[in-house]
Amino acid sequence: VGADAAKAALNGTEVAKVSLVSPKPSPTVLDETAFTNWVKANREDEIVESVRESYRKHVMENIVLVDGEAIYTGTGEVLKFVSFKQRESYVSTRFATGGREVITDAFASGELSPAVVLGSEQLAVTE
Repeated sequence: VGADAAKAALNGTEVAKVSLVSPKPSPTVLDETAFTNWVKANREDEIVESVRESYRKHVMENIVLVDGEAIYTGTGEVLKFVSFKQRESYVSTRFATGGREVITDAFASGELSPAVVLGSEQLAVTE
């Protein structure tokens, strides 16, 4: 419907917010040897047998996608051994204050059941 968020309600009481989350592309090393050689040339103290995870994370967090190329912001270098992979969108649900309890109570009392949820409009999603 074009919306990226909706409120979920039970009997007119807001119980949660459902959102479509579209993560940003994240950098991925394509050539482990080239990455290790680059780190060795720039920060030899970060080399053990391979690139330390903490430094790998630091580098990956400081790579930006510019015109289809991975640029390390620390030096401005194009890193040919890194590419960006688009991640899939997913749905996120955050319960409103007390919303989880409303749903739990409705299931406990029998007012709500999987059959009711799947077979009726009692659990409505509204914008």
